[in-house]
Amino acid sequence: MSADSRLEVQKAVLAALDGDTTLTALVGGRIFDRARADVAFPYISFGPSTMQDWDTDGGYGAEVILQVDAWSRAGGKVECLRIQARVHALLHDAALSLDTHRFVLARLDLPARAFTDPDGETTHGVQQFRFLTQEPA
Repeated sequence: MSADSRLEVQKAVLAALDGDTTLTALVGGRIFDRARADVAFPYISFGPSTMQDWDTDGGYGAEVILQVDAWSRAGGKVECLRIQARVHALLHDAALSLDTHRFVLARLDLPARAFTDPDGETTHGVQQFRFLTQEPA
């Protein structure tokens, strides 16, 4: 059984997002594991994550699914879509650096979505990324 590499993946994703000046300008540097209720908009937060074994002949591996959420109250979807486009550019096919696991692959796993939340003023963007990792031999 493969070790759970979700924390390593989330740490690497945070470093990739937080280290990009274009994204930092779009969200004012507000990237959270879990945002407080009083946080200013726009911002990014991490949604659910899952991990399952992804073993190969080369060794033990893990498939990590991580949801990245974009939040905006700018009116309409434009700001949210710009944030999502930058997140996609930074993570899809990225070569992330992990602490103890070997990074294999990063892909947008499902179609990206942007919709108006039930409050009628918040645009919520959802992107789900799939990351494959392997334990060192």
